Amino acid sequence: SPPSAAVPTVWHHGLPGTYTGWTAEYYNGITLTGTPLLCRDDPSLNFNWASASAATAIPANRFSARWTRNITFTAGDHTFTVGSDDGHRLYIDGTLVLDTWRDQAYTTRTVTRTLTAGPHRITLEYYENGGLAQATLTWT
Repeated sequence: SPPSAAVPTVWHHGLPGTYTGWTAEYYNGITLTGTPLLCRDDPSLNFNWASASAATAIPANRFSARWTRNITFTAGDHTFTVGSDDGHRLYIDGTLVLDTWRDQAYTTRTVTRTLTAGPHRITLEYYENGGLAQATLTWT
């Protein structure tokens, strides 16, 4: 499970070091392109920024983020629940499994996948266009 750090370690412009949580890349604009404005180690994906900014380097509106992490699962069915205001895309081992890339109020979507025992690469992409901002990911 993710470490329970109160304040994540922050790096600007690059991904140095060893990440123990989610490797987070935050971008200006909603297309996940260009050089990240901020890279950091986020301990969990349970964000409710409301109308505030994700960090001082990030605008409160019209930003995007990508979180990546290798997680070890037991063999069997696992249900993933993503919530976002606005859009999100969830990938498991590089395969797109949830695609709600559109402006919306906070909405959750679930998907169940059968996984083999061992590590799997989980990637959540997110964008905030305007208004309130929230992004969550849980699994069982």
